[in-house]
Amino acid sequence: MKSLVKMMLFLAFAAVSCKKSAEHTATKPTTWADSSRIEWTGFEDDIAHKGFFDLKDGKIRIEDGRVTGGTFNIDIASMASVDAASEEMRRMMLDKLLGPDFFNIALHPSAKFEILEVTPYAGNKFVGVDGANALVHGELTMMGNSMVISFPAKIELNDRRILVDASFTLDRTDWGMNSATNPGDELYVEKAVDIRVKINAGRS
Repeated sequence: MKSLVKMMLFLAFAAVSCKKSAEHTATKPTTWADSSRIEWTGFEDDIAHKGFFDLKDGKIRIEDGRVTGGTFNIDIASMASVDAASEEMRRMMLDKLLGPDFFNIALHPSAKFEILEVTPYAGNKFVGVDGANALVHGELTMMGNSMVISFPAKIELNDRRILVDASFTLDRTDWGMNSATNPGDELYVEKAVDIRVKINAGRS
């Protein structure tokens, strides 16, 4: 009888231990932080224009101490310029970029990026940001078009926060933004756009 009781207590303890382990490794989303944003650099002939987009919201899945997925919603309508030009010139440029020839926010006010997979990265140290330790694969949906892209990123996790820093280049025409692509036109904007992703989010 005592042996039976001991066996039952052992099985109960084992079941509780397994449950705690599963809870510890379960997917945990992060809360979002206002300090996260997407920086951009576009090129008009030999002139660089810089600015950023705000992120509406986002969630990042973490399993066993590493990022495994997530979704970010980018507020295209929040597009801002940090050029040294006058406020009037910045406003004119933003009106053009947000209009029907480029982002067309009347129809597409936001964009979405979904992380499909994150793998270890120890590649070319001259590509992306310093200290990149992960290769992010995801789908970027913008202007009604979706494409899978990959880029190296530096991802840091601790008990309270997740920090992500990434730098890569996109071809705007891949998402149907085909205006001002002819070098002979009065207005010519290069197809390549440099992107810098900076995420600072709290963990819940």
